[in-house]
Amino acid sequence: MISKSDMVRKIILDKINSGVYAEGDLIPSDNVLPGELGISRSITREAIASLVREGYLYRVQGKGTYVAEKSNASELRNGSAGDIVLMSRDVLGFEKENYSLGELIRGMHSSNGLSPHPLRVVTFSEDDMPCQILRDAAQKSSVFGVVFFGFDVDADMKSLIRSLNIKAVSIGKPLSGVEIPYVDSDNKKGAYDAIRYLIGLGHRNIAIIDHNAPHQPSYDARCEGYKAAFGEYGLKLKKELFYTGSAPNSESGEKGAKYLLSGAADFSAVLVYGDYPLIACMGVLREAGRKIPSNLSVVMYSGFDWVSAALGIEITRVRQSQFKLGKRAIDVLTSLEASESPGAHVVDVSLEFGKSCRQLEN
Repeated sequence: MISKSDMVRKIILDKINSGVYAEGDLIPSDNVLPGELGISRSITREAIASLVREGYLYRVQGKGTYVAEKSNASELRNGSAGDIVLMSRDVLGFEKENYSLGELIRGMHSSNGLSPHPLRVVTFSEDDMPCQILRDAAQKSSVFGVVFFGFDVDADMKSLIRSLNIKAVSIGKPLSGVEIPYVDSDNKKGAYDAIRYLIGLGHRNIAIIDHNAPHQPSYDARCEGYKAAFGEYGLKLKKELFYTGSAPNSESGEKGAKYLLSGAADFSAVLVYGDYPLIACMGVLREAGRKIPSNLSVVMYSGFDWVSAALGIEITRVRQSQFKLGKRAIDVLTSLEASESPGAHVVDVSLEFGKSCRQLEN
């Protein structure tokens, strides 16, 4: 028996295939669709999320959900093109909006290199085995190449893509010894710029909440940036003011805030990686009497615009564009030659100034 979610998915997909929802169209919101279809909002959201993961739809944060460009399916069936598979580990849980993945997919669709290749999005949980996921994907249809996102590419995966004879690009630097092309934000520069900015405002006791999963090399690069900025001013990264979580989720933000409050060292500023961690962190810190920016300066590393609205103040942040990473990943993947040596393709980051930081008085 077909589930209600699959039924809604089929209704939306039929409208896409029939042209009722054309390429680039904004589909009705998940507040409107339930009324049109007579289905609950949670089921409608589940169906839409499924179509986003499969590449039929993409989200634009703050605007809505749009119909993606149609892939040339006939070329796929004839074996002349082949899928591009985006493999992403779900670190937030499907009950939460994954804005990063949505922006990444939107960026992929903007690349001219994608046009002959259907984009297939495969998300998996912490308990799944990535190598088996890719094997299954390759058995279902022809695969031109794969883009890895949200997890560390190891030697086993490198061996598998070689045996399958497919192209591969990692978003994020692979683990040491795994040589495949990769696209990454300049994490070291982003971390360095953020800490240097706070020090320039007079802050010396700066707390940091970061995470080393799902991608260890990016975390390592940020740590290098933190240490370089502190070292430039003759300061050290204090252990009691540095918390490392296991994932960019609310739990890490809450635990990080409680860790900072339990320590002996006071802090006048905090840098938090990720939007959900920052929201959870500020929930704890506000209960402890911290207010932005009167007695706490805040910088968010990565994250999206909705956080400022949720916290009621424009947050200063290190912006790393998932859109640009997605576009660059497809550009690199579709231009690869079999003999091309692995290399890094770095996308710059920027420090965007809000109203969440203040100059300390001497």
